[in-house]
Amino acid sequence: MLVILPFSPEITIYGLVTLAKARGLTVDSCPLAGTSLGDIVDAALQAGLFVSFGFGLGVAAIWLVVCYYTINKGWSRMRSRLLLAFVISAVLGSLPFFAPNFALLLVKNSMCPATGGGSCFVFGVNVTDNVNDVIALPIKSFPPAEIISQKLPTAASFILRNPVGPVVLGGPIAAGAFLVYAILTIGGPIISRRRKAHASAQQT
Repeated sequence: MLVILPFSPEITIYGLVTLAKARGLTVDSCPLAGTSLGDIVDAALQAGLFVSFGFGLGVAAIWLVVCYYTINKGWSRMRSRLLLAFVISAVLGSLPFFAPNFALLLVKNSMCPATGGGSCFVFGVNVTDNVNDVIALPIKSFPPAEIISQKLPTAASFILRNPVGPVVLGGPIAAGAFLVYAILTIGGPIISRRRKAHASAQQT
């Protein structure tokens, strides 16, 4: 649940579009309660953006700590804990930043090109306000990305053409969280054994 919950906005969109298509509706023309469906899509996209920015600004570390705690409670073998923690860190360190993009591409239609500009109508509702943000998360607000583009001129054009926004911070944050967890998981038993050996040596 901890892994699935951050993707609930996109899951909502996928489920809604699937249900609408099953009823014979399309995202560019929805004769039945189109406005309410479009509002749900719009709200879900904005929620997905909120998750992306939050995870990129540090929430990912807090979320991963809760995941690691749950892993320690549910798995006893060190190898299993490390493997599961690595997979979860990789997922939460990357996918939350691209999930809104994939969700918007899902509702691409004749009235919503989903190219990052212009009008975008989904189920009769204009979601233009967040189209640009979903397709191309802004890079200017994240100094590390600018530093990378300055230090690596050859990569500057690629970075500017493909703004990645908070993923610049979210990925390293998740990697750092996993590194700390791995050190504590591996080093904890070693330190504990050494303390016990030292205590027994003192007693003898």
